[in-house]
Amino acid sequence: MQSDTGFTKIIEELPAAAAEMLAAEEELGARRAREALPAAQRALQHLQRAEAAFREVQVSQGGGGGGGGGGQTPNAEDLADLFELELDKMQNQYESVQRGQQEQIDQELDATLQKLQELARRQQQENERMRRRAANLQNQVGGGGQGQRQLAREVEELARQLERLAREQSLDRLRDTARRLQEAADAMRRTASDRNGNIAEAQQALDRLRDARRMLERGRSERLERDVQDALRRAARLVDQQARMTQNVERLGRGGGQRSPEAMRRIMEQKDELVGQVSDLEADLDQLARDWRREQRDAARALAEAANSIRDNRLADKIRYSKGVVQQRTPEYARNFEEQIGADLEELRQLIEDAAGAVGENDGQRIGDLLEDTR
Repeated sequence: MQSDTGFTKIIEELPAAAAEMLAAEEELGARRAREALPAAQRALQHLQRAEAAFREVQVSQGGGGGGGGGGQTPNAEDLADLFELELDKMQNQYESVQRGQQEQIDQELDATLQKLQELARRQQQENERMRRRAANLQNQVGGGGQGQRQLAREVEELARQLERLAREQSLDRLRDTARRLQEAADAMRRTASDRNGNIAEAQQALDRLRDARRMLERGRSERLERDVQDALRRAARLVDQQARMTQNVERLGRGGGQRSPEAMRRIMEQKDELVGQVSDLEADLDQLARDWRREQRDAARALAEAANSIRDNRLADKIRYSKGVVQQRTPEYARNFEEQIGADLEELRQLIEDAAGAVGENDGQRIGDLLEDTR
């Protein structure tokens, strides 16, 4: 291998990938998902470069055609299986880190939305007090200026939090929302500086708070679409992995009684990886269905149906059981069993696709926006 430049490239890339994986593992062990992500990304890049180099080696070795190179085919297939297994693992770990990081951001945005709703309620109360004083010709501020200044400080704090998230995530939508909040805080300060209370400025502050709230709520609705699309990609990848698994089992069966222990070990490891992915996807689908059952009933119902299909088809149990089937049953029986698992995964993918089609505008949010406009 040392004389082949393609393998030399692979030998260089794999230790570099391993070193980055160790760095990511240390951060993950300390529950620092965000800090682990850069190392995980670099490790994935090293593996992808190694895989590309290996594909070039495969092409160069297979270019002569014919049957003279038969002795190299099993080794090439084994190495390809190794790359596929490691890349699948790395992709899953990388996406898990990403999902964990995104979940932290979503929780922070939910807390910001709740705080913003409370601030809008308090600002509306301030505006109503100003109107009552104006109607009664009682133009004294009566402490209203201090209340407006306190609200302005809290709104500016929210604006700074959103600005930070916007920089970290490169999200223009959050930057625009932060700008609305700053405009609201400025209007509040102008209201506080007017001893009689400026109702027009106070109303402008409330309008900007409501604009910011609507922008965050729309972003929350987009979150469901993002998460469902992520689940759909994961299901599609499971279908592809199972298709490769079926091919590997068939290839193992063609060996008759001469089954490679190393090839069998890799198949067992791939099946364990599949079980973990299916279980994680089931849990995430259940969580999505619970989180959105009030705001997106149709989509939540479809997501629950997808999660139920995993349980009803006993998908994780089938994959576990198939390990014994591959080792102990006939090649034909094993192939049929693998095809059944593939059909169950395709059913799951289709159900998640139906859920993606059911994601729509939140009727309650739309009616609430109309009522606010009417007020």
